[in-house]
Amino acid sequence: MQRINRLGAEHALERSSRFVNRIEEVLVEDVNIKNPKQVYGRIPHGRLVYFDGSLQELKGKIIKVLITEAKPYSLVGKKV
Repeated sequence: MQRINRLGAEHALERSSRFVNRIEEVLVEDVNIKNPKQVYGRIPHGRLVYFDGSLQELKGKIIKVLITEAKPYSLVGKKV
């Protein structure tokens, strides 16, 4: 089971890596509970993106974000 989970995470990271250095539109959903200075949202592909911002200002808006880092099941970026 560990081997299957490891392979799944490796493949997910490969898919996430395709988005690095691209500008994507993100629909802002909520605040990152692990880092209250960040918000998160989803790109049209459904992948989560975390970036610095104010939830009060951005919730429900579509924001352009430069993807700077890929993780297996999420992305990290900067608001453009």
